Amino acid sequence: FSILKKSKKVISIFSLAGFLIAAGFAYSTKKTFQGEFQIVIDSDKNQSQISAGISAITANNSLLNNLLDSSTSKKYKLQTEVGILKSPSILKNIFNFVKEQKTIKKSDEIKDLEYMSWVKQNLDIELQKGTNILNIAYRDKDRELIIPVLDKISKAYQNYSGKNRSRNIELGLNFVNKQIEK
Repeated sequence: FSILKKSKKVISIFSLAGFLIAAGFAYSTKKTFQGEFQIVIDSDKNQSQISAGISAITANNSLLNNLLDSSTSKKYKLQTEVGILKSPSILKNIFNFVKEQKTIKKSDEIKDLEYMSWVKQNLDIELQKGTNILNIAYRDKDRELIIPVLDKISKAYQNYSGKNRSRNIELGLNFVNKQIEK
C-alpha cells in the first residue's frame, strides 16, 4: 500500500497515457455497421409440395409413395441449404455488386477485396441450433451498402429456392409419368 502511495504520480501518468492512446484509436477507427435477417428453411413444406402434386396419381401404390418420399427427403438437408447459400453460385453476384459500389465510391477497401475473404469477414450465415431458422448477418464500414446487400442476398436465396422447388416438382412428375407408362 505504501508503494502505491509513493508511486501515484507514475501510475497516474501511465493511466492517463493509456486512456489517451485508447481514445485516439477508438476515434480514428472507422465504424463497422451490421444488418441481419432470418430465413426459415421449411424442408417439410418443400417435400409436401412435391408429394402433393403426385399424391392423386400414386394413391393406390404404396411402394411408389415410399420410394418418392425417401428420395425427396434426402434432398432437403438443412446443412445443404446453408452450404448452398454460402456458395459462390448465390453470393458471387452480390460480391460483384459490393465491389462495384466500392469502386464507384473509390474506397480504400477495394484493393484487398477478394471473394473468400469478403465472405469470411463480412458475412455470418449460421443455422440456429435445433431449428430451421437461418441467421444471416452482413457487416461493412459503408452504412449505405448494408440494406441493399441484405436485400440482394434475400432475393438470391428466394430465386434459388423457387428454382429448386419447381425443378424438384418437375422431376417428381416426370418420374411419376414414367412409372405410369410402365
